Amino acid sequence: MAASPWTTRSSRSCPNTNYSIAARIVEVVSGKSFGAFLHAEVFTPLGMTGTGSTLGCSDRAEGLPSGYQVVLGAAVAAPEMPGMCVGNGGVISTLDDMVR
Repeated sequence: MAASPWTTRSSRSCPNTNYSIAARIVEVVSGKSFGAFLHAEVFTPLGMTGTGSTLGCSDRAEGLPSGYQVVLGAAVAAPEMPGMCVGNGGVISTLDDMVR
């Protein structure tokens, strides 16, 4: 059987850049920042009162502790990666909101 012409590799990837571009399109079309759009059009209508977003990946979110990773058995503060997270991250939620 011949291989499908649509299969070019065995692994798949979806670059985060595409999510950032999609978020920018939402901003241009809606006239709102992506965070404001999410709040008004997604979070509020769904009653997600414990969910919000940040602009930068390393921006602090109110009430959220710093991240840690274990190195040689000790918890060490692990800063978030620098950069913009609009569209490809930066949404912070509570368990209650996520199971809605």
